[in-house]
Amino acid sequence: MDVDWLNDDVNGNGWEDFAEVVLNFNQMTWIAGKEPLEAFVCNGNGRIDFADVTWLFNNL
Repeated sequence: MDVDWLNDDVNGNGWEDFAEVVLNFNQMTWIAGKEPLEAFVCNGNGRIDFADVTWLFNNL
């Protein structure tokens, strides 16, 4: 997490890169059930969805 409180480094490798986008896309259901939503919902709609993956891609 950084100043926007979003977990941009999804895979925890210390870098924000395309691997985050792929992991976020592939694990949306798992993230929604196991992680705090406020750390992963990038567009503020209260749910994990493709719009969050797109936001992450556009903001890397």
